[in-house]
Amino acid sequence: MKVDKVFARLAGAPQDANELRRVARALGSEMPRQRPEVLREFRAALGRQAFDAGSFANGFANALLDVAAEYEVSLREAADEAEVGRLALRQEWREVLVLLRGGPRLPSDLAEALHKDRPTVTRILKKLRAAGLVQSYALEEDGRTRPHRLTAYGRRVLDGLDVEMPSDVERGIRLAVALFQEMFEHGSRSRADLDALARDVLGDPSVAAAAVSAWGSNVREAGLVGKFDGEYHLTPQHAVPLSARHEILWSHGASLLAQINAHRRADVPVFVRTTNEAWGAWAYALQDDSTGLSRTIVNGDILSRTIEPPARYDLLYDDPAVIGADRQIPTMQSMMDHADAKFVIASGEDRVPEGFVQLDLQPKKD
Repeated sequence: MKVDKVFARLAGAPQDANELRRVARALGSEMPRQRPEVLREFRAALGRQAFDAGSFANGFANALLDVAAEYEVSLREAADEAEVGRLALRQEWREVLVLLRGGPRLPSDLAEALHKDRPTVTRILKKLRAAGLVQSYALEEDGRTRPHRLTAYGRRVLDGLDVEMPSDVERGIRLAVALFQEMFEHGSRSRADLDALARDVLGDPSVAAAAVSAWGSNVREAGLVGKFDGEYHLTPQHAVPLSARHEILWSHGASLLAQINAHRRADVPVFVRTTNEAWGAWAYALQDDSTGLSRTIVNGDILSRTIEPPARYDLLYDDPAVIGADRQIPTMQSMMDHADAKFVIASGEDRVPEGFVQLDLQPKKD
């Protein structure tokens, strides 16, 4: 749009409705080009044009000014959002946003999941809050606990970062997840069971067996799954370095659970309060639970309020340091109050809270 030519004609007949509509059409043709500098020139020229006060032409011109101004604002917002999107491509921003897509998380949970120190994650969250991508909030029952979650703007930016995934890659991911889910649910499966599952997921019998073979070779090499007597067995293995305490939990989780049998009824499920890092160890140890109701509790379960204990249950903490913090959370305090029995895995130097039965951190060998 050549602004000077548009308004040269209008200046000769400022009250003419046809000339005013021509100016409006020129604005409509210009807007898709998204040139803020031309819109500013248009608004300046229209603002200088004299119209009779209270006339139709004056009202029409004011409406055009409003439309042009609002559209210019939307262009600036889109440019700002595009810039934020470019910033969000940074790995440190993106990995936090991706974790928050799954739901609210505490800064400590994010630090643990990303294997970063807490100050680093705190700095990243501060930048994300300033950009309007995330927000912190206080839990209703505990104003001091402040998880973070994506804003609608943050979710929109994150969705815009996603790239289209090749269908073969997507199918491979779905198969890997399905195979691991099957192993976690049953502990061990035959090759025939896994082949049947692969056929269902992939919908292509010709590649199902080859896909399971490739999966089996890789997970066995990584030590995640073993193969004995023709069956695949889930092994308590970890993919990242663990603290000494968590190494013990991975090695002796089943033995630690066995210790509490002298203090509890076999038909009462046990709820294990643990961390994301040690969750897998307990999931493996609990796979043979006879009640079918035993489970783990991590911070995410508390934040999402997905804990629904039965009428009777036992409670096991794998770290005594967590108990004090959990007493400040009504959900966990209620669970402590109503548990049939409470256990804590502790070493000699740990302080065992009143009402808890101590389990040895390092089980004694027979």
